[in-house]
Amino acid sequence: GQTPSRYFVQWNVLISSALNNIYKREELQALYEERRLSSITDPLTGLLNRRGFEEKLVPIWHQLQGKQVSFIHIDLDRLKQINDNYGHGAGDFSIRLVGRAIMETVPGSGFSARVGGDEYIVFLEGDQAEQYIASFTERLAALNQKENRAFLVTASAGGVSILIDED
Repeated sequence: GQTPSRYFVQWNVLISSALNNIYKREELQALYEERRLSSITDPLTGLLNRRGFEEKLVPIWHQLQGKQVSFIHIDLDRLKQINDNYGHGAGDFSIRLVGRAIMETVPGSGFSARVGGDEYIVFLEGDQAEQYIASFTERLAALNQKENRAFLVTASAGGVSILIDED
């Protein structure tokens, strides 16, 4: 029942203010991270975009000197035809389906990106281009069968495995 002292009130105000600042800082950090992720991620597929791909590859490139790596380029077949015949929703579905097949077949050490309208790139450590293309093609066929659409979503893929010079 006593009236709080002036010091207790000031102390309470300072603590409340500090807690509020901590909350705001955490809120701003979460918002910043959300914005950063949206700047490096393709919203349609959930894959990295070109910026995100480069942001992930550049820092590790020097660690890969003297090692074999693989790059696979994937291009969705007949996207314009799908858009024209079935609508842009079907085109978006096709882009997402290829992205899903890519995500489900990229091993943990690899990463991928949608780098253009219907173009994708996959990076893998080691000489894995041929094996990856085979597993991706098989997975895309399985997803097509599961979806059972009026059209098939197909993609062309090519890859190269290179040894990174130590220069």
